[in-house]
Amino acid sequence: MGSIWISLISIGVSVTFCILFIMILVRINTVLTKLRQIEAFLKSEVNTKEEQYKERLNEEQRHFVMLQIFQVRDAVYKQQRGIHAKAIEQAPKGPPLPPEDMAQLFQQEELDIINRFWQTFHRYLALHWYDQNNRIKTVFRGAETDSTSEVGQMMIASRQLIHKLDQFIAQLHSSL
Repeated sequence: MGSIWISLISIGVSVTFCILFIMILVRINTVLTKLRQIEAFLKSEVNTKEEQYKERLNEEQRHFVMLQIFQVRDAVYKQQRGIHAKAIEQAPKGPPLPPEDMAQLFQQEELDIINRFWQTFHRYLALHWYDQNNRIKTVFRGAETDSTSEVGQMMIASRQLIHKLDQFIAQLHSSL
């Protein structure tokens, strides 16, 4: 009879431990489910933050490209009233980012406008500013008031170029 009680007690203890073990497993499963939910939420937050960071970086890079374009425009604008060789010398001579980066930042239509902007500026430089050694001229022949002189032609070309550059900028502004 004593062995039956011992057997019953041992079965009772075993059942109790099994029930406790099952309760612990259920609790662990609940905690793991919550941890997975937290992990998914955190991944989502990280992805959102990464996307926001990338978008802000892209926006800054687009602004940087536009700043370079405005610096060129400003340099050309100064040439309408006289020779400002330093402004031309210090003006950017091309897009500040590699073509693959530009392609990620701008749509094809915008890239075409930006490329035409730089091509137009390069033609202006080649026609009016580069000497035989491809250096920026600092001395021009003629008087600023003589429209047929070298300096007069450069000033007229600058006035004409400003209108073209402004058109490119307006097109870019409307597409951005």
